[in-house]
Amino acid sequence: MADDHESSSSSAFVRALAHSSSRQERQRALEAVKMYIKALKKTNSQDMRKLHLGLFYAYWHCDKTRAQNELSESICALLHDIPSASVADTFAEAFWATEARQWDSIDKLRLDKYMSLVGNFI
Repeated sequence: MADDHESSSSSAFVRALAHSSSRQERQRALEAVKMYIKALKKTNSQDMRKLHLGLFYAYWHCDKTRAQNELSESICALLHDIPSASVADTFAEAFWATEARQWDSIDKLRLDKYMSLVGNFI
């Protein structure tokens, strides 16, 4: 299980991701996530699901095709930055759980971009 400091750190950039409307904000938050992921030794599914919800909404706010492709690649590349196999498994499980939970809320205009994200993750 992640300690309270790790949990509060992840909550801070989850909020930053979820409320990022500009590319620069998303980039900063994503860099923070990348550093967090690289240093992570253990975690729990609740923290990973919160992280993925933030990533989901960061992607939601990303409207231009080029930026969507870059963000999709960055999100998927996070899996390869995780030093622990068990944390990587939890990360992947949280991705799929978040996509499944949020799928019905995706409108027709955003469906193609989420299909692309899922395809990249596979």
